[in-house]
Amino acid sequence: MIVLVSSSVVSAACGAQLGEPSALSGGDDVSSGSDDVPPANGSGSGGTNVDGTDAGVPPPKPTPLDPCCHDRAHCVASTDIPAASQTFLDNDSCDDDQLCVPDQILDADPIATCTANSGALGDYTGVCLSDCFHFGVAGLALAKGSCDSHELCVPCDVGGQPTGAPGCP
Repeated sequence: MIVLVSSSVVSAACGAQLGEPSALSGGDDVSSGSDDVPPANGSGSGGTNVDGTDAGVPPPKPTPLDPCCHDRAHCVASTDIPAASQTFLDNDSCDDDQLCVPDQILDADPIATCTANSGALGDYTGVCLSDCFHFGVAGLALAKGSCDSHELCVPCDVGGQPTGAPGCP
């Protein structure tokens, strides 16, 4: 069974990758305060943000994720990745406490369907997944099929059993 990064990891990782305060705050730039918010006590910076921080102090910018897998993936803390998914991710050039998660998953891109033929699986349909995933020995049975470069066609089921590959119905 192939289980990969959960949507909560995608959300957390995507937020960490954004880096623009307006993207994180819904478009309002709270870092400069607001002219229509009076100072709380007649002095100060102009009020308090929703999170309780001083509106005159810019919120910290998220730390960008380090690239890995030839710039087709980014390093994510292992603690943010479900244990069942960690098997399919390599450390690559990431720190010891991180795993390399393909951008295809972090960006929540639509996952294309594919057809392929391999000696081990015969003709099959599946989904195109980044070759940054670690498929282990099972990867030897996978073919590129109709996928783009740097992707493999991963079957949605084998022998009538679902594989759990992301993007499969």
